Amino acid sequence: MQEQRRGTPSIILLHYHLRPGGVTKVMEQQARALDALGYPWLGLVGHNPKGIPGFQTLERLNYDVYLQDSLLDEERRYHNLSTDIHRAIQAWKTSDSPVIIHAHNVTLEKNTALLPALQRLQSMGYRFLLQLHDFAEDGRPQVYSPEDYPQDCHFAVINSRDFRALMQAGLSSPGLHRLPNQVSPLPLPAPREPANNPAPAGSSSSGSLAQSLGKSRLILYPVRAIRRKNIGEVILLSRILEDTALAVTLPPNNPADNQTYRFWQDLVRSLDAPVQLGAGEQWAFEDLVAQADSFLSTSVQEGFGFAFLEPWTIQKPVGGRYLEMVCPDFEHQGMNLSHLYTSIRIPLSWFNTEKVRQDWLGENQKRIHAFYQVVAKNPDNQQNTLQALELLLKDLPDRWSRLVQDGTLDFAILPREEQAAIISRLSPDNRADKDHLLALNPQLAAWPLAGSAPPLHQGAVAENTRVVTTVYSAEAYANRLSRVYSQVLQDHLEHSISKTSLLLSFLNPEGLYLSAM
Repeated sequence: MQEQRRGTPSIILLHYHLRPGGVTKVMEQQARALDALGYPWLGLVGHNPKGIPGFQTLERLNYDVYLQDSLLDEERRYHNLSTDIHRAIQAWKTSDSPVIIHAHNVTLEKNTALLPALQRLQSMGYRFLLQLHDFAEDGRPQVYSPEDYPQDCHFAVINSRDFRALMQAGLSSPGLHRLPNQVSPLPLPAPREPANNPAPAGSSSSGSLAQSLGKSRLILYPVRAIRRKNIGEVILLSRILEDTALAVTLPPNNPADNQTYRFWQDLVRSLDAPVQLGAGEQWAFEDLVAQADSFLSTSVQEGFGFAFLEPWTIQKPVGGRYLEMVCPDFEHQGMNLSHLYTSIRIPLSWFNTEKVRQDWLGENQKRIHAFYQVVAKNPDNQQNTLQALELLLKDLPDRWSRLVQDGTLDFAILPREEQAAIISRLSPDNRADKDHLLALNPQLAAWPLAGSAPPLHQGAVAENTRVVTTVYSAEAYANRLSRVYSQVLQDHLEHSISKTSLLLSFLNPEGLYLSAM
């Protein structure tokens, strides 16, 4: 442990695990920020598969499914867990400086002992910063905890949508902090000396991906092709954009997404569409980044939205679907995202409207019923929640009617089979339907990433690049983190979260996309 400046807090970074993923990436960035700030820190996690330095493993922090003591009585489990955390901190500390436990995603019920363990640690005098990246209320009833969430402590979120939801649920602004993620520059290939270092097969120097698909321009979607990334819309765009190939970098790594991925692979092959799924399996990521003329996001759900920011670090534009949950934050910082589209309207006559209506109602009913069943197991002080869920169920038909009142529906709401039928309908020789679609969606015809439209103004590219490389830089992130920790030490809070309000903030039927199911 490094020598500590007087008055500097000791930080404990705490999470269930360090498996590859978004939270692990953030925690590694926080560790580097703390090193830069000179703050002593210790990581406590339930599993550290890659042996990331600075993180100590406490097995009782892991998910319940991996724990041998998950059959013990609840009181004994949380007492054991809180004792493990306390002992690890005390064995590590070398001064009497204040300790802040910066814990991640604790409201997801992945370990049923964690919330009561934190309550016990709070009674022992520990201060908390609880950073919430994901919410069980956001369509994940299987990890919705019946426990009350921690009270009278500080919380942090990564976007303004979550900030507003928690404010409406009862938190006060001194104890709720925006902590947007750090954005690192995208990698580019190192310069090569052609005579001495010929390019390997599958690199940009041995021919381009766009050329292999018979096009001159490449739009890259640098994600895993999981369902919420809305891959059908990528293929739809390939039927609209001129002289443009599209590529998605990686296949899914979750078996639950494999069937949908194979469905889209089969469609691309059958249509001979200029789309490469899993391009990163054949090309180095750096070479794909270098080849890309621009980048794409068609996702229907994001927590932070790296895909909207990272390409600007190398002065390449991003196009695609505007997400209300993250994009306003970027615009507030000064980015110009006016070229993004908010939806792709499809005429109701192009698909089986009644079947889609029944599917949409059924999936929403299933989701609401799942939360109802969890809440009903602990009905004390939950009657308001149960009544609100019942009203939401009754209101579903009216909400559907409002979605289709103009005679169209957003393409992303459709299930994959209906999406595929529409993509197939827009064949190269069906000019009439393509013109009709563009008339309904004029922003696509004028899209700066389309070969037939004027490119995005260089001033907008330069300004977006400036915002991303300054507002979301490593230095800016470390400064934000330091300010939040100072407030955690200074402010004594009395506030709590209304779980009813929080659930209703996220349980938005209009935000259900059948393409992501």
